[in-house]
Order: sequence, then C-alpha cells, then structure tokens
Amino acid sequence: MNLILATGIVALILLARTRHVEEKDGSTPPHLHSRYAGEMRVLGIGSLVTVVVYATLSILQGFVFDLVNVVSWWYYAAPLISGAVVLTVVMLVMALGQREIPRRPVLPTSRRTWLSFIRIRELTTTALLVVLLVSTTIFAGMNSSPDQEGRFVYVNISVPNTDIAPLRPWFYGWAYGIPVLICMALMIVAAWGALHINAVRSFTSPDLVASERTDRIAIGTGVARIVAGVTALSLAGALRFIADGSAIKKLTIEGQGTYDAVWRYAEFAVIGGAIAPCLEIFGFLILLLTSIARLKTSARRTPAARTELAR
Repeated sequence: MNLILATGIVALILLARTRHVEEKDGSTPPHLHSRYAGEMRVLGIGSLVTVVVYATLSILQGFVFDLVNVVSWWYYAAPLISGAVVLTVVMLVMALGQREIPRRPVLPTSRRTWLSFIRIRELTTTALLVVLLVSTTIFAGMNSSPDQEGRFVYVNISVPNTDIAPLRPWFYGWAYGIPVLICMALMIVAAWGALHINAVRSFTSPDLVASERTDRIAIGTGVARIVAGVTALSLAGALRFIADGSAIKKLTIEGQGTYDAVWRYAEFAVIGGAIAPCLEIFGFLILLLTSIARLKTSARRTPAARTELAR
C-alpha cells in the first residue's frame, strides 16, 4: 500500500513538472553528458531494482514464507545490500571510465574531495537517516535478550507487582541489528568510493567544465538519494518491528485476572511505529524519483553531443 501511495505521489509530481516545463519559453541548450551516461543509467536502474526487491521481499515474507522461529535479518538488510551493490557498480563504471584519456584534461584549481559534488541538503538528510538507523539498531540491541540458542531476538516486558515471569515477544535485537550494521557499513564505503571517484577524475576540456560539473552534481545527488532511500526503508522496517514486538500491554490469565504488561520504552516504540509508514513512503518516493530522473538524463544524448565526443 505504501508503494502504491508513493507511486501516486510520483505521478502527481511528474504531471506538475510536465505542465511547468510546457509553460516555459525557449528550450534548454544542448548538454554534453555522454561521458556520464553509464553512471546515470546504473543509478536509475539500480534505484528501481531496489524498490522492486524490497517490495517483493515484503510480499514473500507476509504471504509466502513461513518464518516461524526464523531470524529473517535479510528483510531489514535487503535495502542496504541493494544500495551497496548499486553503488559498487557505479564506482566500477566510474573507475573503468577513467581509462579514457580526456582530450584536454583540466587540472583542478583547488583540492576536490568526496564532498565537492554533493549538496548540503542531500548530505544532511542522508546523514540524519543513517544516524537514526544506527542509533535505533544499537538501542534495540541493547534492550534485547537471548533465546536458548543465544540469538538476541527477545525483549523482556515485565508484569509489575506480580511473581509472573517477564513476557518475551520477538524483537529487533542484535540477531537482526548486527547484519544491518554490517550492511550499512558496506554501503557507506561504496557511497564514499563513488563520491570520491566522481570528484577526483579530470574534466574533459576547459569549455565543458560547467556542463560536466552539473552532471557530477547529478551523480553525487543520485548517490546520496539512494543511500537516503534504502536507509529510510530499512529504518521503517526496524521501527515497525520494534513497535509490534513491544505492543503487549495486558496479560490475561484465566482464573486469575488481567495484569498490566509494561516496557519502559513503549511510548517511543509507539511513536516509531507511527512514523514507520511515512519513512517507507519517503524511501519509495525518493528512489522512484531518482530512477526516473537519472534514466531520463542518461537517455538525453543529443546528436551534437555524440558528434563532439567522436572528434
């Protein structure tokens, strides 16, 4: 349902953009970006594949697989794994593209770093989501408890003022969190590598610096948005799991009565569960928009650009 909502929002945004472009006078001058078409294409296809993978896993986990007593950590790590794979491919495409010797390479006038072609807005949003996922995972892991096999998959919910043992529903514990943190680290390394290579490679020629800079900013933005999108999806799944695991509030024992069941962080879990659908919609939305934008850019190869590259 969240994917359908996100798709509807994307359709409205594209419709509004189409009308806005039609109202503009004139046309945009030809833009040479063929050198970066490969990276654009990978970012576009990869964003779409990430959405499909996560949506497919959601359907399979909910309606097909029997996951009783199974630690399905891959569901929460799947977006991060997809993001890491996509960004690794982008990095490889960039590295291979560097073998092409520019016609008149431009020496940088200042030191370029991985931050050179990424907007502060994108970086701030991405960093905030990463911090939220990491802190949520660590918090949940520290409040989890092990089962008989040593897997940290339970949370203890006490029944105060009684001799009843704590309730132990399944929870987003270390058994889920550690794989998620590992996949997050791999994705961050791949994103940093892609941004670094995007920044340090030479421009083709002095007269194309401005247009190539625009393309490199688009690539940096795509990388940041993929990280933000997949992190939002993983965070949404984690918050939903935490809310479901700590949702027990009453315990009824036949012949004895009803008792209150208390988890000290239940209020935060409720808030997280309410935020989870919004994060999921945001993740789908940003990935779909990134896919459309990057694929459209990679396809916009004008005859003038091809001719210029052939010289």
